[in-house]
Amino acid sequence: MKLGPTGTFPHGKLTPHDEGGLNVAITHDGQDNIHINFGKKISWFAMPKSQAIDFALLILKHCGFSIRINDDPGGTLPSVHEGK
Repeated sequence: MKLGPTGTFPHGKLTPHDEGGLNVAITHDGQDNIHINFGKKISWFAMPKSQAIDFALLILKHCGFSIRINDDPGGTLPSVHEGK
């Protein structure tokens, strides 16, 4: 996958300054650093709530946490456990 601009607007043009979609890489190194590579300089980014949840969970995974989300209709919060 090539990082950076995709040339598409998957959720429409959100503002007049919207430059479209980005392919992003999230990685970690052996020094407890999380790297988020957007493939270009950006000043802001936006995404639907469902995608933001996936983004957050992926960052937590790279931090060494395992996430279990209880999908029962009771609306309980996710439980977060350190996986180290």
